[in-house]
Amino acid sequence: MKRTALLWIVAAGTALPVAILVTVGLLLFGDQHAGAVQRQLMQASYSSVSAVENKISGDLDLLETLALDAGTSSTDLSALYRKAKLVEARRPDWLGVVLTDQRGQMLNTTLAFGAALPPLIDARGVETVLRTGRPHVSGVLRSAATMNEPVVVLRVPIAIDGMISHTLAVLTRAWSFAELLRQQGLTPEGSILLADQDHRLIARTGATDPQEGAIGSPVPQSVVQGMEHAGDGFFYATTVDGTPMMGVGARVAATGWTVLTGIPSAALVWQARWSLALAVLGGLAVLGTALAVTAVMLRARQRRIAAERERLGLKADRQAERRLADIAANFPGIIYRRELRPDGRMAYTYLSPNRDLVEAAGRPPPTLNDWQPLDRVVETLPREVRLEWLAALRRSAETLTPFVFESSITDVHGHARWVRSTAGVHQRGDGTVVWDGVFLDVTHIKRTESALAAAMRDVERANSAKSRLLAAASHDLRQPFQAMSLFSALLLAHLPDDGPRRIAERLDEAVRTALELLNALLDLSTVESGTITPVVGPVAVADLLERLRREYEPLATAKGLTLRVVPCGTGVLSDRALLERMLRNLLVNALHFTERGRILVGCRRRGPDLAIEVWDTGRGIPDDQHDAIFEDFHRVNGPEPVRHRVRGLGLGLAIVRRLAQLLGHRIGVQSRPGRGSCFRIVAARVEVPQRAIPAPAVDRPARVQRILVVEEDEAQRTGLRLTLEAWGHVVWAAADADGALALARRSGERPTLIVSNHRLPGDRSGADLIRQIRRELDEDIPCILVTGDEDAAQLATARAVGCRLLQTPFRPEDLADAVSSPGHRVA
Repeated sequence: MKRTALLWIVAAGTALPVAILVTVGLLLFGDQHAGAVQRQLMQASYSSVSAVENKISGDLDLLETLALDAGTSSTDLSALYRKAKLVEARRPDWLGVVLTDQRGQMLNTTLAFGAALPPLIDARGVETVLRTGRPHVSGVLRSAATMNEPVVVLRVPIAIDGMISHTLAVLTRAWSFAELLRQQGLTPEGSILLADQDHRLIARTGATDPQEGAIGSPVPQSVVQGMEHAGDGFFYATTVDGTPMMGVGARVAATGWTVLTGIPSAALVWQARWSLALAVLGGLAVLGTALAVTAVMLRARQRRIAAERERLGLKADRQAERRLADIAANFPGIIYRRELRPDGRMAYTYLSPNRDLVEAAGRPPPTLNDWQPLDRVVETLPREVRLEWLAALRRSAETLTPFVFESSITDVHGHARWVRSTAGVHQRGDGTVVWDGVFLDVTHIKRTESALAAAMRDVERANSAKSRLLAAASHDLRQPFQAMSLFSALLLAHLPDDGPRRIAERLDEAVRTALELLNALLDLSTVESGTITPVVGPVAVADLLERLRREYEPLATAKGLTLRVVPCGTGVLSDRALLERMLRNLLVNALHFTERGRILVGCRRRGPDLAIEVWDTGRGIPDDQHDAIFEDFHRVNGPEPVRHRVRGLGLGLAIVRRLAQLLGHRIGVQSRPGRGSCFRIVAARVEVPQRAIPAPAVDRPARVQRILVVEEDEAQRTGLRLTLEAWGHVVWAAADADGALALARRSGERPTLIVSNHRLPGDRSGADLIRQIRRELDEDIPCILVTGDEDAAQLATARAVGCRLLQTPFRPEDLADAVSSPGHRVA
């Protein structure tokens, strides 16, 4: 018996490797063949998708080029007809070009020019393009207008004066897609189908007739269901003629179409059958051999494994105990287990050996398994601490929530120490509540927290001092610069000689540059200090853009640039002053870096938002600097523009970024080096009532006025008086509110305009003075309030008076504009 068993074992051991090798080899061959077929199908599917996308993309590019001509010559249909016929002659797959307005067809090159036009075959596409302003690709269509030949309609919008008013479409033969599919190198037994978004057949590799009746018919439902279930994987389905097939589907992302690549299942059945049969036979051989061998060796192996497990388990337990003991001995605190029985008695069933913390407090350490009433466990603690500890413990036991206790104690040396105890809690089946936790000395943490709190108080005091300094600097530093600007302009006006005038022009340029740098630094510091509180409300974008156009169009013209502002018929939710500052910085940036060409400002609707964009044809920005340009003091590498002798600090875009964060707006940039840039601000869109935009201001107001000027700073008061008198006005100047009231009360002519600084000596502001003069003279005298403050509350107070705000430092042309259209009392 023993010899027979041994022979069977040897025979099984010899046959087993042979059977395994044969089985694995055949299975690998079958799998390799099936895998090769699947890879070919997948490759053909992806290459078909790429070919279809490339064709559609090329047709849309050519159609958009034709649409540009159509937008400029939409009234000359004969010229458009000739251009479209020339394009068709080079594209045999185009059946015709169709121009459509919002009411119907205007031109169709499938018919003779002037012939009666048939109904639209893609009305939904026209509606989609007019609504969205984006290109649209239809599914497969048939119509008498296409001589019943299946076509696909590609349609693009035509914008005239910024409005989508027409669409231009091309009728592409569906047959051209069949030719593309046949070029993808699939085996003869395979086939490729192209279906539109409604699962209708557009083209297939087996088609032989451009007007095949199957084109436009639905794809078999089993194919659609298999593709939707498998996603991008393989599926099995049945064709129209009942042939089983294996296929794979791929989406054409640009159109929503589907490319289906398949092969009859019969081409793979034989490999599957052979592989299955051999796998069964090999499996039976392996199973029989394994049973024979396993039956002999199993019992002995089980005995060895059980013994080894027992040995390893004991070793692991000892190692775990040693590790836990080491952790407990070196832990900077006490690890404990505390148990509370249902009868109210409690004991510590585990305490780590580190008891220095308890002994330092002058308390005897608890005794293990010393069950005693709850109150006696903590009777050595001070009464207040004991009451807090007992309350926290009872609350944790009643709610089974983690125990957390923190208190201050006095150690044996008389020093105050903070201790904290935290523990997880659970309840056993007999009702005993168990806490596993730690007891820590957190004195150093409390000291650190106290130091941090003191440091935070110091930071708050420093921020408060910084805010006060900025408020003073924003007003006081701008005063002398404002006076220099006015005197520089007056000097230019009184120097007819070329030599001295050139020197004065350089002086004026230097003053303006210094003003820009000072404004940038103060604006950045003000935003950083957090003293700006936005006043958010509906803002009419058209008013802002028109104001900026009037201000910067002369500068652009002087530089040889064209500044164009596209009207915007809606508004945004923002702070008007801060949004104007952001747009002003973007416009200045565009003027600075554009040497030739034009600057375009306009807006686009983006869902619930509105994007305000500033385009230029400047030198552009490298891709790797799109984020860096919004950092402080960053300047794009490269030569400075020739016309700008003084380089900026690189703060304009940094201020835009910070104000956008403050207002919750989004900013973006796109640029092509050598071609230009586009900066945009995206804010929530709101509808605002449209109103007439006031006429532009002139440099020298036409009507002579009697102007009362109130300004504490002597240099600025003199500069204002001389500038206004140079324009032909009668000017009365006062240094404070009392002097201004005396001038206003005197008999004779009354002032027709008040120009006052918001900050005046004494307890009255410029707004208070204007209210008092209006009240005493019983007349709504127009007013201009000059201020260098950034505080939102003061600016709101100034606006409440109804005055025109003039932010210092300002230019003489800004003063002329304000004098021409000052503010009146708010109703």
